[in-house]
Amino acid sequence: WEDFLCKVFLHFRGSKLIELKRLIDAAGGGRDLRHCVYSVITSEVRRAAVLKHFSEEAEKLQDFPLHILSDIDQTVFIGTFGAGGPKFPVGPVPGALPLFRALGARVTFLSARPPIWEGQTRRLLDDIGIAEAE
Repeated sequence: WEDFLCKVFLHFRGSKLIELKRLIDAAGGGRDLRHCVYSVITSEVRRAAVLKHFSEEAEKLQDFPLHILSDIDQTVFIGTFGAGGPKFPVGPVPGALPLFRALGARVTFLSARPPIWEGQTRRLLDDIGIAEAE
């Protein structure tokens, strides 16, 4: 499995490598690229080759992908978690998702929600139109 994973990583270049990383990171459950490189790949030699490849490919990039870091509560969604209170109706924050789409950026969500809520949070993001949430 480790050998196959290394071959896949070493095969992709440029924007295709960025897309592969995005797809891996969107899987959730802690199974991101970092997990693949530092937990799944146990051979130091293979890991070094993969990291060298990533570094070399990053140096060649001309266009850097836009990446947004966003909170969820009171930024993308007003809900019962946090201090939304009665002055804001429960639901998506008007304009937040259209802005993310217009920017065409990858979005990573940060949250102070307890880890036990991850499944519920992912369902919420899926319900409001964000199928791939990191």
